[in-house]
Amino acid sequence: MGVPNPGALPPGTNPLTAIPFGDSPHPFNNSAWAPVIRIVAVPPQTAVIPMQSAQPGSLPPTIEAQQVTLPGYLVTEMTTGYLVHGHWGVRLVGNAYYWTYFPTNFLRR
Repeated sequence: MGVPNPGALPPGTNPLTAIPFGDSPHPFNNSAWAPVIRIVAVPPQTAVIPMQSAQPGSLPPTIEAQQVTLPGYLVTEMTTGYLVHGHWGVRLVGNAYYWTYFPTNFLRR
């Protein structure tokens, strides 16, 4: 990391023993699980999937193929696993897909 810029340190601080970020660690390494390696952005994807479609009046809903765009989300890679940030997606229930919110989840390597 080198030596911190002496002008950025409080007066009387030894630049050889100073903690570069003070009492607060860098935000990427302030994790409860492990140090962060990188953050990967999963791009939005378009898919044609069977989804339930509402019908007018009191008619029962039907299952039809629809083109949807699944929104992108972030995955944080750490030394011990992956933190998949909360995002919207689709989940198969019976014979159709439904929009579902997937909460933040940690997956071990």
